[in-house]
Amino acid sequence: MLISVQNKAQRLKKKGIKMEVKRIEAILGRPFTVGDLVKGYQNDVDTNHVSGFDGHLDIRPKYQRNFRYSDKQQEAVMNTILQKFPLNTMYWVKKADGTYEVLDGQQRTISICEYVCGPNYDGMGYPINVNGHQMTFANLRANMPDIAEDILDYPLEI
Repeated sequence: MLISVQNKAQRLKKKGIKMEVKRIEAILGRPFTVGDLVKGYQNDVDTNHVSGFDGHLDIRPKYQRNFRYSDKQQEAVMNTILQKFPLNTMYWVKKADGTYEVLDGQQRTISICEYVCGPNYDGMGYPINVNGHQMTFANLRANMPDIAEDILDYPLEI
């Protein structure tokens, strides 16, 4: 994955975009959580624009490929979070206007947002197995609110 990030960084440098590595936690002064990521999530299939972090993150910039994770891969991302294991670091680029775009980690980011928010932003995304039950995030929030809050409070490495 580091080679992938380095290749993307080299392509951005050729376009005149400066790359400096900082943790989002250092910028915000606190951990960046799933709850921060999914706030204001939008996935517009007509324009192919996907955003999160209350409109401050372009999840699918033009140079990114379309979403390709299988259902099994999406569930694996959420199981990692449920088990409180670390996800791989995701990389963002800060743009001139102060917003960000995903450089590496789009598949994981969309998997998280689609589970928590769902395609209609109602929490009715894809179901995952939680304690032997297939649960959307809305179901989880209604029936196991502590686990739902643990997901929203999960710190992401950016």
